[in-house]
Amino acid sequence: MVCLDLNPAVIAHLRNLPLPYVIQLPRDESASWTPEAVAYWRNFGGLIGSDVPPLAVPAKLRGLALRAVAVAARHCESLEALDLNIVTQTLEGAAFDLIVATNILVYYSRFEQAIAMAGIARLMSPGAVFIANHALPAQRPAALEYLGRRSVSYSAQGAYGDEVVVYRRK
Repeated sequence: MVCLDLNPAVIAHLRNLPLPYVIQLPRDESASWTPEAVAYWRNFGGLIGSDVPPLAVPAKLRGLALRAVAVAARHCESLEALDLNIVTQTLEGAAFDLIVATNILVYYSRFEQAIAMAGIARLMSPGAVFIANHALPAQRPAALEYLGRRSVSYSAQGAYGDEVVVYRRK
């Protein structure tokens, strides 16, 4: 697995993960998550790690549920972190089967998003899938086929959720 980022702190963190790597997973119990979202939270990480005791929740944060997953060392050791700005740089010889870009492309202008999409398309092998959680420019590289988008709500009222946008490399 390869992580591309332009933030030196993120790159340094990923290159020096403590083993086992423990992920703390908070959930605001007053947020009215759907049963499916709660089930996802309860099971998240089960394929790559095991449940461990979470950090203690401060009394001020009453109503916060917390669980923790220790990611198995073999998964952490297979991670490669590279410093790359998808808008201004490329990675020669890359051929990824899956690219996931969450909570990053939203910070770029529409023009930069279009450039990023072209860069992402160049990183993909034929038939590869690109998933984002942000609506992207309608004008996309000819190599990317738009497969659709779906709104996913985590709460009964629809107050929490994501957009899932999917493309395939032709």
